[in-house]
Amino acid sequence: MGRRFEPVWAHTYLYVYKQMIIWLYQLYDCYMTRVFLDVGAHFGESIFKALDPRLDFNMIVGFEPSSKAVERLYKIKSQALIIKQFGLGESNSQLDLFGAGYLGGSVYKTKIGISRPEVTETIEIKDAATILKPYLESFDECFLKLNCEGSEIAVLKALGEANLLGRFKSIYIDWDARKVPQLKDEIPKIMMVLDKSDAKYVNAHDFEKTGWHGVETWLSAFKVKKRNILTHLNYQTFSFLPIQIRYLEIIKKKFPRVASKLVKLKIWWRNVQNGQSLA
Repeated sequence: MGRRFEPVWAHTYLYVYKQMIIWLYQLYDCYMTRVFLDVGAHFGESIFKALDPRLDFNMIVGFEPSSKAVERLYKIKSQALIIKQFGLGESNSQLDLFGAGYLGGSVYKTKIGISRPEVTETIEIKDAATILKPYLESFDECFLKLNCEGSEIAVLKALGEANLLGRFKSIYIDWDARKVPQLKDEIPKIMMVLDKSDAKYVNAHDFEKTGWHGVETWLSAFKVKKRNILTHLNYQTFSFLPIQIRYLEIIKKKFPRVASKLVKLKIWWRNVQNGQSLA
């Protein structure tokens, strides 16, 4: 058989067509907007991870009801960051927060692992669906992190009833409800709701480490920018924090054992000041 004649312009047309497709994809990717929604922001441990420039979040929103924790969050300097001083739940209400500002603080007094349950604060709770829906409508990609000491059940219920669960790019869930006796049976029910809604979610306990380590592992799959030496150095040295906090965070990251001993020393000294037993 003779070779089929293909005009030169056909190859040129195909090449231009391919380049246009690539250009349009890159253009779309450049204008993709993304938001990180941190429910249970505490002192900003997860926000630190979301500030990685390679993730390219246009906005980071921290929801934290504790006034002590919010005071700390306001020290994070970033134009992308917005702090909301209230918690999320199934409806608008006011609740007591036990262990306010401390590790494991929860609206559930029966929760296991509250550092200082005697420290309480009346906090504002707002309907999760009403608060989060505008972000889903305004951004191309919404990432939701839930580490809210048992309140993740109420948040997920509200989002499920409003048919919003399947609209998130990804949801990170730390099932603290496991530590609340009256909520343990709710977890499998909520997981069924998540599965039926085709929600894209990850369970924190599936990772080797939870807390900010788990968030870091989760978000690492969604990096969209290449590393820039200068911005990466600024990020790694916590340039968005005041000097006195910056050094502590660097120690925590680079020397975790030393940081752990410092935390224990701080707790010991606090007990001494309060006249408590050192046992």
